[in-house]
Amino acid sequence: MSDQKDVFVQVLLPPFPSKPPTLILSCHLNSVSSHRFCQALTSSTNSFNPSVGHFNFVDELLNVFNSTCVNILDSIAPVRDKRLKSSFLPWLNEDLRHLKRQCRKAKRKWKKYKLAESLVLLKSLMSSYQVAVKNVRDYYFSQLITKQGHNPTVLFKTINSVISPSFNHVNEASLEICEEFLKYFNNKITEIKHHILPNSREFDIISCPYSQLTHFNKISLLTLDHTVAVLNSC
Repeated sequence: MSDQKDVFVQVLLPPFPSKPPTLILSCHLNSVSSHRFCQALTSSTNSFNPSVGHFNFVDELLNVFNSTCVNILDSIAPVRDKRLKSSFLPWLNEDLRHLKRQCRKAKRKWKKYKLAESLVLLKSLMSSYQVAVKNVRDYYFSQLITKQGHNPTVLFKTINSVISPSFNHVNEASLEICEEFLKYFNNKITEIKHHILPNSREFDIISCPYSQLTHFNKISLLTLDHTVAVLNSC
């Protein structure tokens, strides 16, 4: 026997910090970028031309050339932050990748031609892909639970990943973001109003003649009964 009493303590723990998204620096270059770069560089040759500018050393000329190329590249393909998607699926195999590529190919074909048979093919491939993903995923988890049945840590992580999947990081709202959205929304409304053509037709207000009832004719009881009977039958 013990005479000790339970001690209850209430502790407020901070929320579990979410994993910040992985950002990388990237720039988008296409087939038109090289042509635009050559045009811009040709028009800027005077800035690093030795016969025009005063350069005492070769390094100065090289620095001007490099800065000119960097400025042109920044204007054509600016460097932006790109968020990497954490889409690692351990059950994804080559068969699923092949089905996914077929779905994308059928989707592009349907968007291009808008044919009924293309839409039927796309729906059939999408259904097959979803069934295949479900079967492969079920097999993966069943094998994992069977092999790691003695390891509660792995089982807990597996069940937690299925029940509580990770959500994408959402940027917190700030005053600057709200102001930008308000400005964008107002500009859109103003642009839509400018594109609406004013209706040139003017509707005339038809004035109804004013009349006042001043004389009433008396009716008989038979006429009143007849009128009430007709109204009740309607």
